Amino acid sequence: MKKLLKNKNTSYNDSGVSSVVGAIIMVSVVVVMATIAGAFVMGVLTIPEPAPTTTISTEDMNNQEISLIHEGGDTVKTEDLRIIIYNLDGEQENNRIDIDKEEIAEETDKSEWSSGERISIQINEIQVDQGDRVDIRIMHTPSETTIYSELKTT
Repeated sequence: MKKLLKNKNTSYNDSGVSSVVGAIIMVSVVVVMATIAGAFVMGVLTIPEPAPTTTISTEDMNNQEISLIHEGGDTVKTEDLRIIIYNLDGEQENNRIDIDKEEIAEETDKSEWSSGERISIQINEIQVDQGDRVDIRIMHTPSETTIYSELKTT
């Protein structure tokens, strides 16, 4: 049997592989970028409205109402707010108030809430006793963001 000898003058050139792989990657990146740009143009993807930057505090709280004051920052439309008040120590069946934009408009009689203004929320729908822990949250509904959260004790 004859041994097959390798020809020392023969060389393997595999540099063409890397240029093909590079071209495939470049084409796929361009296709992905075009798809994302097209989705924004066609309205499939939307950029959510940013949440307002505000400073809010609880000014006064008793078993009948909570007074919230807008201390500074962006003016907020009251139609964009949702207020959730939850008595952590109350009875299970009657311990939460969820106030939507219509109820906020009725209670406050304002379309906007700006710096220095107060909002008083009636909480007589739930039982709040002295020493109860009450969780207060204000949500900005278009951005689905909590803009205020505080745990207070009556």
